[in-house]
Amino acid sequence: MPFSGYARTTARTNDPKYDFIVIGAGSAGSVVTRRLVDAGLRVLLLEAGPRDDMPAIHNPPEAMALWHSAVDWGFSTQPQTFAGKQDIYWPRGKTLGGSSAINGMMYVRGLPADYDNWAALGAAGWAWRDVLPYFRKAENCNIAGLSAQHATGGLLQVSRPAMTPLAHAFVEAGQQAGLRWVEDYNDGNDPSGVSFPQYTMTPDGKRASAWVCYGDAIRQAPNLSVMTEARVLKLLNQGDRITGVHFLHRGIDYRIEAKHEVLLCAGSLMSPSILLHSGIGPAQQLEKLGMTALVNLPGVGENLHDHLVCPMVWSSPQPVAVGQASGIEAQIFHKSAPQLSGPDTQSLLFTMPFLPGVSQGYTVTPGLVRPKSRGRLWLGSRDPLRPPLMDPQVYAENEDLEIMTDKALLMRDVMHQSAMAPWRGREQGLDGVNSRAQMRDYIRRATGSYHHQVGTARMGVDDMAVVNPQLQVRGLSGLRVIDASVMPVIPSGNTNAPSIMIGEKAADMILAGR
Repeated sequence: MPFSGYARTTARTNDPKYDFIVIGAGSAGSVVTRRLVDAGLRVLLLEAGPRDDMPAIHNPPEAMALWHSAVDWGFSTQPQTFAGKQDIYWPRGKTLGGSSAINGMMYVRGLPADYDNWAALGAAGWAWRDVLPYFRKAENCNIAGLSAQHATGGLLQVSRPAMTPLAHAFVEAGQQAGLRWVEDYNDGNDPSGVSFPQYTMTPDGKRASAWVCYGDAIRQAPNLSVMTEARVLKLLNQGDRITGVHFLHRGIDYRIEAKHEVLLCAGSLMSPSILLHSGIGPAQQLEKLGMTALVNLPGVGENLHDHLVCPMVWSSPQPVAVGQASGIEAQIFHKSAPQLSGPDTQSLLFTMPFLPGVSQGYTVTPGLVRPKSRGRLWLGSRDPLRPPLMDPQVYAENEDLEIMTDKALLMRDVMHQSAMAPWRGREQGLDGVNSRAQMRDYIRRATGSYHHQVGTARMGVDDMAVVNPQLQVRGLSGLRVIDASVMPVIPSGNTNAPSIMIGEKAADMILAGR
């Protein structure tokens, strides 16, 4: 079963030639596929997008050129009632590597308290002490001087190129504003302060997507078949057992069965969509569309939440180098209240101006990484080729808006420190924004996504949980969900590294059960 870009035959339903079918070659799906193939199991990997041969994928400074491209799902939310009635654009990766092929490549594990909270909410076995070994198993850290919490020998490349002069000035300005310098925000301690990012990049400066790190080496494995441009229509079942996948490939229907399990790794937006189209979700919602519920799981599509950012663009009196990474060159982790166990905000420096008409400048973005607001995802149609409807309810909880306003004012403070004087031109697009009330109104209208949606098939043991702590879908056999949708609560940082961790841990659970 060599890699060919697509399979040419279908297995007979009574003689499956695959042990596992993996849906989605993203951050978690690439990991699971590699570990199962290495164990000698027969795997069919289905990816909705094309192969990752677009040159911009592999050149980090071109990351944002991938938005609205053939490798981006290009989702948008419903109009946001509490955030200026705007539709928020949600780019998601649609290629080998998934969103790890189009993201900003930030390597952030999150806080120990994030995972201890998962365990307290019913995800037994997912506390910090349980997940840290999988972060370490995955990592091959190429950055000198970091803590012993990091590891070498894993498949995921973590590197840091030279930072730009603007980034160094911003870090100095943060310290002038009273923030501490943090050498390693992934050391398991409080990362509050200003720091340079760690990136999923190769030592020679290429993007280290999950597929590049985990999948490239097994492309020709005899026990792996990969079908790109394969759109899953629904899961197949016999009673309460999921047996295979019905999908469309270049106009041809396929129905292929798995001997053991189907592993749904399609991400926080497409995994719940596939579940719903398969009759797995809130029975009342499905019946309104004329669909029969296979199993009534009211939590499918619920608990949708995301990290938030809001651009504040500055012109520069001198040219700004984009840098060798994705343009995200520095960050500030900060607590909205001193009694918090760790920061709930992550503000960023981008070496590019996110505003038309500003040719020489950069962007600072206050960012919220522990939002209180929750939304949902649902089907607007029975057509599985149409995208689901998504409403994250941004700022439904006013506390989120107040915290973001605080961080915008903090970013202004940093910007007015002396270290930024050589780079500080004029603040763009915020004319007349002087008072806190005016800043709050700007934040409400201008907020966007940090592109880290989670929680729509959350893990737990209560009635709203979709999967159990082994990531098996409740009420069914033969099906697991393995991606960011299972996260009960979003981690306090970028979600790519946690998704890869989930893939590593899931693979171990699957193999241990054999």
